[in-house]
Amino acid sequence: MRFSLAFRRSLPLVALAVTTACVDTLEIPNARYGVVSISTYQDDLVGTAMAPEVIFYDKTDLRITPPSADSCQFAAYTPSQNVNTGSFTLSAGDYLLSTIRTRTDTLRPYFIGNLAIYRPPTGRVIPFIPGDTLTLQVPGSPAGFPAITSSVRTAEAFTHEPVTTPAEGQPLTLTWTPAPQSGSLMTFALRYANNFSTDQSPNEQVFCGFTDDGSGTIPAEFLDFWRNAPVASRSVRAIRLRVKEVVIDSRTRLAFVSTYGLPLLTAP
Repeated sequence: MRFSLAFRRSLPLVALAVTTACVDTLEIPNARYGVVSISTYQDDLVGTAMAPEVIFYDKTDLRITPPSADSCQFAAYTPSQNVNTGSFTLSAGDYLLSTIRTRTDTLRPYFIGNLAIYRPPTGRVIPFIPGDTLTLQVPGSPAGFPAITSSVRTAEAFTHEPVTTPAEGQPLTLTWTPAPQSGSLMTFALRYANNFSTDQSPNEQVFCGFTDDGSGTIPAEFLDFWRNAPVASRSVRAIRLRVKEVVIDSRTRLAFVSTYGLPLLTAP
């Protein structure tokens, strides 16, 4: 079975599948899973910036699965996401430390219902150059998530050519700046209003994942709804994605999710 896990703002939900196994109802999941969400924002004062958010889940079988490369699918589109406050979360210490280049920031827990989210103080962002390496130091808690220090390369900046609307029966070729280093994935979401939208607000999308080599093709059979949708309802969201999962022990993992998306969102 599969369901969407909604973070407050930063996890690119459309770019990831968060999965859980279908287990016997008498079995209680016993895994611990930490998720480090690193989205890139545009800040008027500092330029590109991040505001990392970290959640440590308890009693879970959640796993983050990047989309398959060179594949497309139809998916519902919802502009806003709500927080799932019913999950069990763990303490990983009084604070975490994030270091990028020579700068170190403190991430402290904030609570939404039962959900504990480690992040910078409200309104504070961390300037960085996309592609920099972020190191996260987790002190750990005796009764919670274990201590770990790990690093991840952040998703690099890119540009892409304008997305057009091909003629009926024709595929759509996309081109973008290829990744300077292997290990990333490029995704494109073509959003639009289908016939079930009552006010022509976008409610559906064609979502595709591509090998990050600078070009990809959306097959013609995925483009009819996009081509026939009201022009004002159509928009494109492109995201470069880097995912790293660290195995800590037999039941504990830490996943890093770094994204650079166009158009860049305003810093929270």
